[in-house]
Amino acid sequence: MNIELLRADRAEAALANPALAGSWTQLHAACPWATVFQRFEFCRLWYDTFSERYMPVLAIGSEHGVIHGLLPLAQSRADDTLLIAGGDEARYQAWISVPDHGASFIDQALDRLRTAFPRASIAFRCIPPGTPLDWSSRGERWKSLTVAQPVQRRLVSTAAAGAPGGRFLEQGGGLKLLQNLGAVELKVLSEPQELSAIVDQLAVLQDFRLRSVDEAHHARDPLTTLLYERLMRAGLVHAATLTLDGKIVAAHVGILDNDRVMLEKFACSPFFAKHAPGDLYMQLLASELSSRGVKQVDVPPLVGCPESLATQLDHAFAVSVFLPETDNLAVQTGRSITRRVQTALRSFGSASSAMRSRARRLRARLRLLRVTALPGKLVRMVLHRVWRSTEFRLYRMDLRSVQALPNPGLMNRDSLADLLLFTPREGWQLDFWKDSWRKIEDGAHPYTRAEQGRLVHYGWMVEKQATSHLWSVGQDWVPPEGSVIFTTFYTDPRERGRGLYYSSLCQMLHEAQHVPGAKAVFIGVLADNAPSRRVIEKVGFSYEYSFFEKRRPWGVSRWSNAPAAMTQRADTSRA
Repeated sequence: MNIELLRADRAEAALANPALAGSWTQLHAACPWATVFQRFEFCRLWYDTFSERYMPVLAIGSEHGVIHGLLPLAQSRADDTLLIAGGDEARYQAWISVPDHGASFIDQALDRLRTAFPRASIAFRCIPPGTPLDWSSRGERWKSLTVAQPVQRRLVSTAAAGAPGGRFLEQGGGLKLLQNLGAVELKVLSEPQELSAIVDQLAVLQDFRLRSVDEAHHARDPLTTLLYERLMRAGLVHAATLTLDGKIVAAHVGILDNDRVMLEKFACSPFFAKHAPGDLYMQLLASELSSRGVKQVDVPPLVGCPESLATQLDHAFAVSVFLPETDNLAVQTGRSITRRVQTALRSFGSASSAMRSRARRLRARLRLLRVTALPGKLVRMVLHRVWRSTEFRLYRMDLRSVQALPNPGLMNRDSLADLLLFTPREGWQLDFWKDSWRKIEDGAHPYTRAEQGRLVHYGWMVEKQATSHLWSVGQDWVPPEGSVIFTTFYTDPRERGRGLYYSSLCQMLHEAQHVPGAKAVFIGVLADNAPSRRVIEKVGFSYEYSFFEKRRPWGVSRWSNAPAAMTQRADTSRA
């Protein structure tokens, strides 16, 4: 088989040639493992969208003028690295060929690439099942230069998941509970303009979820949105939203692959967590897709994607191929170590993700560490544990007194995009997104102010809470019936003195009047936080009672001057 390597202008010319498009389409139809990500239309649109970043590279295998194999790649204009066409936007990456040449084509194509790109490596993000991989383990030539790692696939049968009587669709299930709150709509998107807005909102939800579990996250790329718009015009995108009174409950963007949909982006809103929005959405989506003749949904192994409705689990493979021709001992040893390490990580399963998360947190803590301040911090930490007296004061304001206050309206309510702009300045703030996600799931609402790409102020409103645990004094507090709680306020040190705390409290008090059944607002503050106490009292809050803790080397004592009904033990809320 003759392997021709087309690069840059020659590749562009070939892509513009209808003859290649026709041969590519025929080859794709004859290839049993091919997916939509290897279709000519998908690759062409990806090349066009990312043309400023990548140049096309085509490895074409032919005999007697007939194309038997094709590997679409791209070369970075910035650093000459190679990647499979589709990049991060193509879940499945592979070559296409006629079945009889599946292994021989890629074997020869990689040899040709080794000559043209002697310093490169190629990573197949996820090679679909059925793709011939025996070439990578047969003999020593590619075996020592290839690392393969299994990737779990979760497949959902639309007929099974969307069947009537599912636990989320049945009477009294999650759908009925949502409908009791307002107008619920599952809308399939058909216009690129609609898609653009949803992709941006999905990106915010996904980024926030990943940060909340200490997973790596990626900056939003406007070119990805542009690609999805072009793919929608080509009929290759299926996207939908589930909304409650216009607010997103869950949404997805998927790529159509004949009778299958590949979920590429999926996210649920934490504000509806108690309704299991992911499972509900998947069941509604499966029902809708089944009515359109789609038989299967391919769910990626991403944080937040529902697993309970999967009807089939199997594995694909992520494969990395090292192309350098150097075969010295150092290279061979390096490849061997890489393979052994990845094998060990696979044996730990989910532990590898936890290890990566801990490593990221350690790096973040080291970046925030100021060596000169370390001795003072250690002293304060020891004293805090063994010798301190703490008073936590609770203030109350009747909602009938709110009307006289100004309402500057500077804060956004429930803005995850604002929360994503937070920059940790101390080690204890690294849990900010995890704590924020948990608060939202428990029903709290953030009020935020962002300026010039920075979160400068935030505070939280808890509309209803049976019991609140006061962590600073280790005691439980039972709020009176009809209480709204304001908690966890923070202003960026660089922005203090501007009145943001005062403005935030005034706005939140005005909006607390609309909480059903609300009679009064409570807010707590440590007694030694004089600046915050002054603002709270300036707004009009009145002191009610305190909770105390006294720590000494020989023991800890706790007490309160609150009414007994306010201090009884109860199940501790996390909010």
